Amino acid sequence: MKYNLHRVALLIILLTHALTAAAQQITFKELVNLFETTGNYDASRYSRTDGNGRTCALIKVQLPIAGCEIEGDVIGEPEFRITEYWVYVPENTKRLIIRCSRMETSTIVWESTPGDNGVRSGVTYSLRLSGYEHLLHSGTPT
Repeated sequence: MKYNLHRVALLIILLTHALTAAAQQITFKELVNLFETTGNYDASRYSRTDGNGRTCALIKVQLPIAGCEIEGDVIGEPEFRITEYWVYVPENTKRLIIRCSRMETSTIVWESTPGDNGVRSGVTYSLRLSGYEHLLHSGTPT
């Protein structure tokens, strides 16, 4: 009888942990203009243009997990570069949608104030996120 109670308790703990992990979501931490902070010219050096011929903004999404999908006003395919995704978007973009296995779909919005116009054409940004760290230490592929 005592052995069965331990098994039931362990099962409840494991199910609770699995449900908590499944409900986790990537969240917005910070959007940094890399040109202003470090003089980064990558948006110009490796530029893409939008449908109107304007240079896109480059958002370096700090997400070191391969195989994630990034959607929204994205120009071309995002490029995964070991610790980050390079995502090109048109001027005034204010949000991205991120899908990773074993995580809820996350909509990341960085409009800081009403009337904010979003990212600027030809500028490189770093988008810092949180909430994915448990996937890095799980020991299983993503």
